[in-house]
Parts: sequence; C-alpha cells; structure tokens
Amino acid sequence: VIIFSLASLAFALPVSPQRPFTPSFPPFFSRHPLRKMSSEQIAHGEKIFKTRAAMCHSMAAGENKIGPTLFGCFTRKAGSQEGFRYSPANTAADFVWDDEKMSQFLENPKKFMPGTKMIFAGLKKKEDIEDCILWMRQNGGETKA
Repeated sequence: VIIFSLASLAFALPVSPQRPFTPSFPPFFSRHPLRKMSSEQIAHGEKIFKTRAAMCHSMAAGENKIGPTLFGCFTRKAGSQEGFRYSPANTAADFVWDDEKMSQFLENPKKFMPGTKMIFAGLKKKEDIEDCILWMRQNGGETKA
C-alpha cells in the first residue's frame, strides 16, 4: 500500500506485485514525471506492438506499410503522413495525436473515428493500450519526422 498525503487530504492505494504503482492522471497521462515504466512493461508494450500492429505499421521513418509509419505520430496531425493514402475520415480529423486520442483509437478505432479504413477490432485491456503507447513513444513515436 502506498499512502499519499496532500495537506489534510490523505488516502491509500493498493499496489499489485505484478504491476508496479503507476499513478493514473485523467484521462491518460503517461508523460507525468511520476510515470515510470518497468522492464516488464517495456517488454509487454513491445510484444503488443509486434503482435497487434507491426504487420501493418512500422516505427521506422518513412516506412509505410498497409498502414502509415507511426514514427513521429505523436508530433503530427492525424492523417498527414507523407506518402500514405488515408481514408477521408482520417484526413478530415483536426487534431495532433496524443496519449488520450491514441488510447481511444486503440480501444475502438471505428468508434473513435467513424469511416476509418483501418481493420482492427481494438485492444480491450487498459494495460495493453498504455504499455503499447509508452513503448511507441520510446521507439520513435515522439520524434519529429
């Protein structure tokens, strides 16, 4: 159990030995300085990416496959990867990818972006989504393309 005390407000959070304590900051805040990744989470994020995304996406600059490269995806507007032909829904999206949007997209792409041509049912476990996003950020997702 980890106990927090903020002035006169105190509360306890249970900690699981399988997953280290990771504070949750709504809606999804992986860039918070308290957010640490264990080697198990890094390996898990890599496994999720390689088994669920790598057949269609690359983390290498300029390497589009069936889907666009995800290199630099957290620094660019949705639907803007040069050399990739997106669905009208994706090109019309007016936002830069961040953790919250990517989390919602990975959970249910067709619900988040109706009209997307991406054929992927989504990831159902929050840990899979978070670890995959954090691994992507560490492996080229934050780099300016």
